[in-house]
Amino acid sequence: MPRYTTKNRRRQQRNRKRVATTLPKGTRKLSRWAMTGQRKDYERLRKLADTAAESDEMPEYISRAAMEQVRTMDRRKLLLGIGSAIDYDVPAFNEQSEQMRRERGRGVRKPWGGAKWHGVTDALSWLLDKANPKGWDWIAGLGQYALKPFRGENLNEVDELYARLVSKGYPTPESRVASFEDYERQVQYDGKYVSVWDDPDGHRLIVVRGTVPTDPADLKLDGEIGFKGRISGDPVGEELRRIIDETGMDKHIDIAGHSLGTVLIVTAFENNRELQRRVHETFLFNPAYNPLTAVGSEHDSILKHYEKDQRIRYFINLNDPVSIGDASSRGPVNVVYRSAITTGGGMGTHKLTQWQGSAPQEEPAAPAAPDVDMPEQRAPESPKENNQNDDAEDSGVLFGAGALDFGSDTFLDEFRRRFG
Repeated sequence: MPRYTTKNRRRQQRNRKRVATTLPKGTRKLSRWAMTGQRKDYERLRKLADTAAESDEMPEYISRAAMEQVRTMDRRKLLLGIGSAIDYDVPAFNEQSEQMRRERGRGVRKPWGGAKWHGVTDALSWLLDKANPKGWDWIAGLGQYALKPFRGENLNEVDELYARLVSKGYPTPESRVASFEDYERQVQYDGKYVSVWDDPDGHRLIVVRGTVPTDPADLKLDGEIGFKGRISGDPVGEELRRIIDETGMDKHIDIAGHSLGTVLIVTAFENNRELQRRVHETFLFNPAYNPLTAVGSEHDSILKHYEKDQRIRYFINLNDPVSIGDASSRGPVNVVYRSAITTGGGMGTHKLTQWQGSAPQEEPAAPAAPDVDMPEQRAPESPKENNQNDDAEDSGVLFGAGALDFGSDTFLDEFRRRFG
């Protein structure tokens, strides 16, 4: 028996399709848009959802449960929702994946981001279509995200090199390497958190490491950041002052840190403004913000105070709950964002390896052609025949998939334990 669609039904379908284009579907684009929203933007969005939830205008396809999520939405919830949509179809993370695989086999189209998150995006799209964008820059510029191709931010070679050098500052002073690439470690400045690296051209990089899981003092500092966005005391300020005072004016000074180390650096700057004046640029990998974004200004993250400083460069994975930041600002002016979940699932979003790039591989030298006939030679023995380790490439000596990442600290573990 043939199926018929009423004129009203067709109109509803066309309207739903039109409304769905309000939001960009690419997770990278959507993450960037979510990050630009300030606290006042999210407050306005929540008020809009309150009004819609109490009206009779909401179409049938909008889930009440999804609208309830929008009524409590802030930047952190939106970004984490976008992040959860990325690995929605990975069986290890989502029990609905097998069902969705079967549906695809029957030709059923999978909603972007999965059924649950798709309901939230439906609600958001409908709300934003109803909103008046005049004077609301966050919404007025939304269409441009969908129209333009994703460009992303530039991660340059210096960024990658510094991320690798920061990882070399993680072991204890006694076990740190003496040199890396063109940089030599200045052992006279070795400290618990700090190491100093010089290259032959007069560049000096001061490295401040993050959390070491076995150090109770580090875990205590992590807890302070998790609740207050800052730490008591100034663990590295005096060391940084001495290093900078003893560095000649002919040297070019940069400073880099990861996770806990980012807060240690800006705390030193806060307590002694002269320190930053001598530093050319500061690199903050996976900065550790206060996750309690809804509390008052006394709990604002110390990192937020430096977001408008062009001399400070932030490296933020938008799926890393530690680094999402405070919802009252548009984020740092000098920043590299990353959106994809990296190797290691959710934990990979807080690792240094995502910023390190790929180390160049040496091309094997081509064998010289013999000038005379050579006797037949036996093929060289395989690594197994030579009793070599089959996993040598994964020993952590080279950067890449098998790299050791000393930057994998416990900050994210502690965050998940305390805040779910």
